[in-house]
Amino acid sequence: MDFYNMYNQKIPFYKVRNFGDKVSVTFSFFQQNLRYIWKYLLYTICPVGIIFGVGMNWFYSSSMSDFKDSDISTATAIGTSVATLFGGIIMTVGMAVVLAMIFALMQLYNERDNGLQGITFEEIKPYMINNFWRVIKYALSVIVFFVAASIVFVLLALFLQWFVLLLVIPAVIILFVVVQLILPVYMFEDISIWDAWQRGIKLSWKTFGGVLALAIVFALITDIVGSVFSIPWAVCFFIKALALTEDTVSAMATSPMFNTITYILAMLMGVGTFALSLLTYVAMSYQYSNAAEQEDAFSVQDDINDFNNL
Repeated sequence: MDFYNMYNQKIPFYKVRNFGDKVSVTFSFFQQNLRYIWKYLLYTICPVGIIFGVGMNWFYSSSMSDFKDSDISTATAIGTSVATLFGGIIMTVGMAVVLAMIFALMQLYNERDNGLQGITFEEIKPYMINNFWRVIKYALSVIVFFVAASIVFVLLALFLQWFVLLLVIPAVIILFVVVQLILPVYMFEDISIWDAWQRGIKLSWKTFGGVLALAIVFALITDIVGSVFSIPWAVCFFIKALALTEDTVSAMATSPMFNTITYILAMLMGVGTFALSLLTYVAMSYQYSNAAEQEDAFSVQDDINDFNNL
């Protein structure tokens, strides 16, 4: 009965949880709402995954072609760089759409008494649009942050030299952890992006161990499960690479059927990669709710507001 309740009752958002509970509620959220999540996320994940797959195929095909020819012109190099940059922008926008959707579903799940049951796209749309622009602002702020951090690191390296190298690994780990809760803070609280940075870093630092543990666990899960999607495509491209040196392999690797299979596997890899990445964002959202509850006792405030509204 307890097992049934854990996976079927509506999950309270702001609640203090131990590590195991945070992992459980992450999977419970997907288990309870899988039908609605796939229904609406496939509209966003599929186009992004297709772009990702086509881009990966083009990039590696071009790289192998250049390797075979061993003569890369300036125009080719510039064209490849521009195409890579353009692809990166498209992927960033695509990921922003995917994140906007999953956060919209979480917000509505928390606000509605019956969770996502009976949800319509008209209800999701305004949340999604608002979230999209907030994700874009967050992405731009991350770029500014890491450019500034890189400049500081280079300046320190020039003056302190080898001593800075001793700080690289712990500094990277600390930076990686303290930025994890900024996006959930910005998504679930009505504050500016810079206030979200301050609050996100504060909450991340106070729950440093929990953030790091969740990040490691879900990184392992996504990498292991993600290999199911990536290995078939990698095998196909390994065969294509052999075709550069083995004439017996060349005919099969360049056939239309083989190329079609490679593109399909690349698209599946893209869809799987983006879908699995959502696990980490949902987990970090529950880590945020745990930290926020410890800091501000939001659930008590909600109970008081509900009582006053009676």
